[in-house]
Amino acid sequence: MGAWGFGILENDDSLDVHGQYMDLYNAGTPVEVITKTMYDNHQVTSDEDVLDDSSNFWLGLAQAQWECRALDGAVLERVEQIVRDDIDQATWEESDYPERRTALKQFLAKIRKAKKTPKKRVPPKLFEAPYNKGDCVAIQRGDGRYGGVLCLGASEGRKRHASNVLALLRIDQRTLPGVDDFLNSHILVKNSGRPDDPQAGWAAEPEPAIDVMSVGTVDELALARNHVAVGNVDVQKTFGEVVYGLTTRWDWNDEFGRQLSWEETHPEIAADLSFPVRDFIRLPKRKSWAALGERFAKAQRDMDGYAEEYELSQAFVKQSKSLWFATAGRVELFIARYAGCSRQRANNRLSNIFYTARRPP
Repeated sequence: MGAWGFGILENDDSLDVHGQYMDLYNAGTPVEVITKTMYDNHQVTSDEDVLDDSSNFWLGLAQAQWECRALDGAVLERVEQIVRDDIDQATWEESDYPERRTALKQFLAKIRKAKKTPKKRVPPKLFEAPYNKGDCVAIQRGDGRYGGVLCLGASEGRKRHASNVLALLRIDQRTLPGVDDFLNSHILVKNSGRPDDPQAGWAAEPEPAIDVMSVGTVDELALARNHVAVGNVDVQKTFGEVVYGLTTRWDWNDEFGRQLSWEETHPEIAADLSFPVRDFIRLPKRKSWAALGERFAKAQRDMDGYAEEYELSQAFVKQSKSLWFATAGRVELFIARYAGCSRQRANNRLSNIFYTARRPP
């Protein structure tokens, strides 16, 4: 949990839950349907006791329901349990918890009184992904030189938050790059440390510079369109958004410059940083491995509901078990290379898939 204050919505978990509820509310979804959807997606039930790792779910949900004048009695009971039993204490430093508890008690007192009027539904502005899968996007840096990012995937249709999966390439030239420049390039592999700690960052395990860039406001869309697609290439593989880090910055200057500077100043750190684009975007020749990679990627798409996530996770597990030669270590290594991520990240996502496959909706 990332927290920046003691308030109910001053942490990532409860803010996400609140945002998910309000997105559905503003889209016109009935409040009863929203609550059921939230339960299904977060795998909770209204009659279960609150655990310390689920308290922020109930708090974020309670805040959203109260704003919409739809606070459910079962949700109110969960908040009362959190305050009464000090359930939140386990996730806070001892010195910080008194202030957190004060915020919780004030919150409980507030939601016990129904809001006079429900929050007005504001139809959300919907966006399409700025670029298509396979687009070769030229970017001009502050020094006037050109770089490039390759679009590996795009969200479908119009969404509240549209996104692209983008790989930063090693292109660095004075003239506008063409499609051949993209195909002949390599994805930038990061192994630079952070300025405050040379041993931190990616120095321990190099990782390709692949991120999910999101558009959810007019300003973010303007940033995304500040670049130009010079052509399109055939990206055969699927890339699931959940694997990668999410950002809205649409700027790669610092990332590119930091890595190249690190390489110049640390020649003693021997690492193979090659990651050819042509090889990466093609499906593996062995059909069994290609099928496994695609099932993994599809299980990592940004899905609307848990039922679909469960079904796709089960399909991946079944596929992996059908490969007698696919040991856990080999699968992890293959997925890391297939998706273009570190082995640690691949391990985390595989663990999530196997966990989900054991929990039916």
